[in-house]
Amino acid sequence: MSRADEAQKAAGAAELREIAGSRADLLAEVAGIGLGTAEGKGPEYLAQGQAVAELCRLAGAYEDLIPAWIEEGRRRAGAARRPPFSGGVRQ
Repeated sequence: MSRADEAQKAAGAAELREIAGSRADLLAEVAGIGLGTAEGKGPEYLAQGQAVAELCRLAGAYEDLIPAWIEEGRRRAGAARRPPFSGGVRQ
């Protein structure tokens, strides 16, 4: 990886850290949701999810919260793939 790439990552992580403030839990949420929803969509989505998660981790995301958010991302992706509920018209 080039120094420019490393510098861009460091700058991106610094921006995220500034935006999130002291909310490392939000960084973990973004990282986990991104990873969980990207699974099964193809390599380009997975690469994007991994890049977002890496920046969130560099910005200080709580590592121990990320797995639960990955599961939530998987759950949301599964729900989005289901057909809409059509319970009919209520009388």
